Amino acid sequence: MHCPKCESPFEEKKYGAGIQVHSCQGCGGILCKTKTLEKMRSEWMADLMLDRGDPNKGRELDKMVDINCPSCSNAMSRIFDEEQAHVFMELCESCDLIFLDAGELTDLSDFTLMEKLKNLLS
Repeated sequence: MHCPKCESPFEEKKYGAGIQVHSCQGCGGILCKTKTLEKMRSEWMADLMLDRGDPNKGRELDKMVDINCPSCSNAMSRIFDEEQAHVFMELCESCDLIFLDAGELTDLSDFTLMEKLKNLLS
């Protein structure tokens, strides 16, 4: 399998209890199941251990919107995080795979004061 953004190969990475992802050797993007993303967000230091790519390169690649799933080749939908709407990810609804650009997992783990207040009020 190859990265849907830079075409580099993936390598398998594991962390904590049951977290297994595919990490792009080129851009540092992460491909995983949606349930794995939920686990990563709650696992202590998962972002530091798994999100090792350059966030600047990730922001640049985030501009690519028409990408296909590296597993089934279907078009991936661009979605945003409900708690942090500025973070966009790509989802394959057929495979239940989600792709995060480098830096996005770390961004999802770091809440600003405004985001914390907004979540408290909602």
